[in-house]
Amino acid sequence: MYRMEKATPYLGIIEGFFGRTWSFSERYDYAEFLKDNDYQFYIYAPKADSNLRKAWREDWPAETVGKLQRLVVHYQSLGLDFGLGLSPFEIYKNYNSDAQQNLRDKIKRLNQLGVNILCLLFDDMRGDQPDLAKTQVRIT
Repeated sequence: MYRMEKATPYLGIIEGFFGRTWSFSERYDYAEFLKDNDYQFYIYAPKADSNLRKAWREDWPAETVGKLQRLVVHYQSLGLDFGLGLSPFEIYKNYNSDAQQNLRDKIKRLNQLGVNILCLLFDDMRGDQPDLAKTQVRIT
């Protein structure tokens, strides 16, 4: 008889909230806490980062890219997965060929950071849009 072992949950933290954002130094130090407490991932998705939300089509300044790359390397060196959460603000309003190309380009740039996880988030959206769920499926 086969005995099924209890699966270990994949636990992590998503920095995806309103309010005071963490500094890059705090994010760096937080990796040790996650490792010491048997978490497996961290996802960078602060609502205050406009380059992941309202200004998602734009690139981060080079300094921010460098800080994110250091975080990716640090988390991965501790055996933790590092992710990014992209919430392409109002892309659902006009998901035409330009928006599709913008999204492909952004995802390519995010993947170049070497992340393990990439989330496409549809939070904080108006719920009164016709066929919103169908559009979200098309986007993914």
